[in-house]
Amino acid sequence: WGGGGPLFFFFFFFFFFFFFFFFFFFFFFFFFFFFFFFFFFFFFFFFFFFRKVSYLNELEYNKVNNILQNTQESVPTTFS
Repeated sequence: WGGGGPLFFFFFFFFFFFFFFFFFFFFFFFFFFFFFFFFFFFFFFFFFFFRKVSYLNELEYNKVNNILQNTQESVPTTFS
């Protein structure tokens, strides 16, 4: 390019900043939102999963407690 004039620096900085900032920030934000997507996905998955397990345990507890109350083996909650 004639000994490296301003055209050399123009293409050099153009391709340097283009490839560097484009690929770096593109893949950076891509994996950034990618991992945050999976983070919130597994977070809400385990949240609703354990809430469902807790809800089923609560139903199981109420069923056992009703059986105990029907057989008069549990502590009464009301005084009559």
